[in-house]
Formats: sequence, C-alpha cells, structure tokens
Amino acid sequence: MKKTSKRSTLAVSIMAIGLITCSTTPLKAENETKEIFRLYSVYSGEHFYTGSEGERDALTKAGWVYEGVGWTAPAVSETPVYRLYNEFVGDHHYTVNEAEKNALVEVGWKDEGIAFYSDETEAYPLYRQYNSFTEGAGAHNYTCNAAERDMLVTAGWNDEGISWYGSGVGWCREEAVAEIAALQQKMAEEAAALAAAAEESIGIKGTDIVAEACKWIGNSKYRSGGNNPATGTDCSGFTCYIFSQFGITLNRVAKSQAANGYKVSDPQPGDLALWTGHAAIYAGNNQIVDATSSHHGVDLRTFSTRKGAGTFMGFYHIPGVDNGN
Repeated sequence: MKKTSKRSTLAVSIMAIGLITCSTTPLKAENETKEIFRLYSVYSGEHFYTGSEGERDALTKAGWVYEGVGWTAPAVSETPVYRLYNEFVGDHHYTVNEAEKNALVEVGWKDEGIAFYSDETEAYPLYRQYNSFTEGAGAHNYTCNAAERDMLVTAGWNDEGISWYGSGVGWCREEAVAEIAALQQKMAEEAAALAAAAEESIGIKGTDIVAEACKWIGNSKYRSGGNNPATGTDCSGFTCYIFSQFGITLNRVAKSQAANGYKVSDPQPGDLALWTGHAAIYAGNNQIVDATSSHHGVDLRTFSTRKGAGTFMGFYHIPGVDNGN
C-alpha cells in the first residue's frame, strides 16, 4: 500500500550518521584542557556533547545545530566520563559512575568508551537534569550554567545534582538560536507541503486506525524502546506500528510525529494526540488509545491534556487517513 508520510531527508541523515567511537587512550599532558562542544538536534530534542572536532563537524553537516563550547575539560584525569548509546530511542547518556554505566550496558545500552574527563579540582560543576516526561532522546541535559538548570527545573525537569566538573566554562553561539528557529520553520513548511500533496484519501478510514489500535487493549505490555505490541511497545512505537499496518510511516519519537501531519482543532478518530514526550491515537468521544505504562500496557482512556508526558502539543491529522479533517 502507498505510504503517505515520510521523514525529511535531513532527519534521515541525522539518524543514519555513524558517530565516532570515543577514545579510551589519553593523548595529552595532564595539565592541558580541551573544549567540549555542545550540539542540538531539533528533530529528536537531544543535546550531544563531544570533544572531537571531527564528530562536531560531521553532526553539523548532518543537520545538528552547533551551540558552542559547553565547557572546557582536562585532557586527562583520574575521573573519566563514560558515554553510552541507546539504539532503540537514539539517545546518549554520560556518567562518571561506573556502576551506572554497567547497569545501562546490562539492559542493552552500548558502551562507547570515555567521552572526556572530569576536573579533579572540582572548579566548575556540571549540573545534570532529567526530563521524566520524555520517552526517548533528550532525557538528560548537562550544563555548567546554573540559570539554564534552574529554568529546566522550573519547567518540570528533575534536578539530579552535580554530574562531574569542568576546568572552565564555555561560550554560546548566538547564531544557534536563529538556526534552530529556521529548522523549526522548515519542518513546519515540509509538514504543510506533505499535507497538501497527500490529502487525497487512499481508502484508509480513521475508524480503521482506531479499530486496529483497540485490538491490543489489554493484550500488550509496555516496553521502553519497543516497536511491536506483540512483544511490548512504548507509546510512539505503538502509534508507529498501528499506522504502519496501513502503509503509513511515522517518525519514531513522539514529538517528532507532529511533522508527519498537521495540527487540527477538531480531532476525529484516527488523529494523533501528541505531547512533547507522549503519543496517542484519538478514538473519538474524548477518548484515546495508547501504550501508557508497565502497569496498564495498551489502554483506552479519557483524554486529558495532563494525561501523557510533558507539554500537550495538540491533535494532528495524518494525511491519507479519511476522517473528515
């Protein structure tokens, strides 16, 4: 069956790029420092940190926004900062805690080695925050800027204290704000163009989408990173799976699924209800079907903007689904 939505070329490039493996061998003298670059993906919401200019440039070329130097770090110390990668949700995690590293590897994260080092003098703390509302990329943020930490905590992130220390503070590229805004505008324009080109019905009814989703109520468990309700799925994995049964491809991360359609004020069965960290299928009569938690799995429940994760973004119609929108 014909697919009616797709990732942009830029988004595919970002997901497809292979990151450079971190070195585990210090190459510089102990008293030297290096800049740690900070990058941001407007598609996944993830911040990425690296001391490699080559990796920074490769990601920038693939569409990430280079935000500047996050901080400076010692070229080597007795306290390494480990980098791990979760291929199921496309997220990186950084920690000085070897037990935490080993625990994540045990559950399937890839150990990518030593990313950089913590400063033994503990001069400049790097604060760690956790977004409990997100299901995938962008779950953690690391910053030496206390104002940024406070802003995120006010917005609902959890303050997880000091993660490690830098040798000095960094600097921000003012141009990054404009670049992020331009990319967001481009995403909106691509979504509008996609909607205009694919609005013709291909015989899929919104009620068919809902009926397929409802088959899994009580018959599927919640699994972070899961893509198939038969074996366990998270919320965006569930919406991806249901729409794929009708030949429609959705972006994998909840908030990026907004780019697959367009916002509507009068939701109909088969539309998506999207939060910054959650995705659901609108079933009509003020109800949604979604993969909720390890306790409920796939469930049918009353819609509320508070029921989900993060900020409610709105209802989105996916072109090609005939439901009146």
